[in-house]
Amino acid sequence: MANYHGAINFENYEIVINVLNKILELLDELDIPEKKEKFDKNQAEINKLTLELFKSNLPLNEGYIATLKDTLITYGGRGSKYKNIWALVGPKVKNPFTVQPDKSYGIGYDSLFSINSNNPGVLIQNMPDKPYYPDGNDYSPGRFSGYTIVINSIKKKVIDFMKILPGGEEYLAAKKNFTG
Repeated sequence: MANYHGAINFENYEIVINVLNKILELLDELDIPEKKEKFDKNQAEINKLTLELFKSNLPLNEGYIATLKDTLITYGGRGSKYKNIWALVGPKVKNPFTVQPDKSYGIGYDSLFSINSNNPGVLIQNMPDKPYYPDGNDYSPGRFSGYTIVINSIKKKVIDFMKILPGGEEYLAAKKNFTG
């Protein structure tokens, strides 16, 4: 992967979007029973890509890409909603499951990974580390669907940030195949 650490330019943010798209692809495969032989390999790749984003220190308006916090609602079984403050890399604090005004349960903190306090160059996985494939009687979305909501939210924030940079709208318009 190209070196995109710290410098604010469109190419670096385009690389970030591509990395986020790759993470989305890997997350989607984690919920597919036919791809279960790739489960551990996909999780290791997600860890590697997230660590790259964490080390990049690329800024957005509200912070850095990997540690950006956003309050998001994810969905559980039978229509339940869970509100957490999410980040790619950040703390995981149990959701108290207190009913919110919007009928969601929350607010806790969640992330794909946390920083290892003994070794900051290593991430601790917060996502489930075992596959789960329902038997058909489960009305829940895929086990990793909440994480895709987080990645898509970060992608949107990256694109919105690119748009406010001088020449950003033009750059994005010129990228006809841009998959942000």
